[in-house]
Amino acid sequence: VQVNEKRNIVIYECHHIIFDGISHEIFKKEIEQLYLGKNLERKRIQYKDYSDWQLSMNEKGEFSNQENYWVNEYKEGIPKLNLPFDKYDNSKSRYLGCRYNFEVNNELHFRLKELSKKSSATINMIMLSAYFILLSRYTKQNILTVGFPVAGRNNSEVKNIIGMFVNMLTVTCHMNRSD
Repeated sequence: VQVNEKRNIVIYECHHIIFDGISHEIFKKEIEQLYLGKNLERKRIQYKDYSDWQLSMNEKGEFSNQENYWVNEYKEGIPKLNLPFDKYDNSKSRYLGCRYNFEVNNELHFRLKELSKKSSATINMIMLSAYFILLSRYTKQNILTVGFPVAGRNNSEVKNIIGMFVNMLTVTCHMNRSD
């Protein structure tokens, strides 16, 4: 969209099934490079190559150990998170949600870094622990299972490729509640 002689806006829409968050950043960077008249780095492999590799691994049965682990882990079903305000009525589902963004101030960030060093844990581990404690307080449950999307770019060859590399990581926490 041309706003005026000196300003243009690029608008694009891409379904999440083909585009993860890292791909979004790669795409923006490549559009900017093209706009500035630069040549893009030639990529040795494309997402299709990654996809073919995944299919080949699956056909060879190389994922069967992982599959067997998760089938066994959840043979009795995935534990339900019983949030007190989670009154799900499938017949009235409107798929509404919200997002709450906030920034951690410098003092809290410093204190988290100090706790991280003291406990030999990453800030992510500390925040995940706080999240589990919060969920445990709300639900009064001792065992909590939560899924998190993680970047599945564990090979340096795919770090600059556009595609959907996200995997779900399941984390189960066994709380020792005293209340």
